[in-house]
Amino acid sequence: MSKKLLIILAVIVLAFGGLLFFAPKKNQSAKIGVWHPSEGAQHFSSLTAPHAPYQSNPPTSGPHYVEPAPWGVSPTVVPPEQYIHNLEHGGIVITYQPTLPKDEIAKLEQVAANLTYNDKQQSSKGFKVLVTPRAANTAPIQLASWQWSLDLQTVDAAKIQQFYRDHLNQSPEPNAM
Repeated sequence: MSKKLLIILAVIVLAFGGLLFFAPKKNQSAKIGVWHPSEGAQHFSSLTAPHAPYQSNPPTSGPHYVEPAPWGVSPTVVPPEQYIHNLEHGGIVITYQPTLPKDEIAKLEQVAANLTYNDKQQSSKGFKVLVTPRAANTAPIQLASWQWSLDLQTVDAAKIQQFYRDHLNQSPEPNAM
């Protein structure tokens, strides 16, 4: 083989290897939503403990209060310092702007209530959804799981269900309730 041909082959092999190395991981790219780097899972004993600002909006990991919020619909604000613990336990948090029309909030709550475990993969893993208002939302509706988020302009049951199925129990403590 000529030296020139060997160089061309080496460049092709290196380019292909680089594409494989830097390409998104299949399990991440196939999921709905935006992936965020982990900010850790440090626990603190007070909801008002000082901490660095979260790097994603909505927050999807990072320092948080030692107790998770109860699952279900909360008509009052559950701060990220608490709901991040729910994410750490493998749950999905759905936040909405407090100005969202009441009929949209009702639809959102209904969609959340209808998330089922009839999927073979999810049937034994428990109901882990929290719905709460959040003034800091940058979209009318935002979904969060451990290191993942999804912004929605309106209630979209199919996307919410897909996010739930993709991300439920994909966290550091998936067996915790």
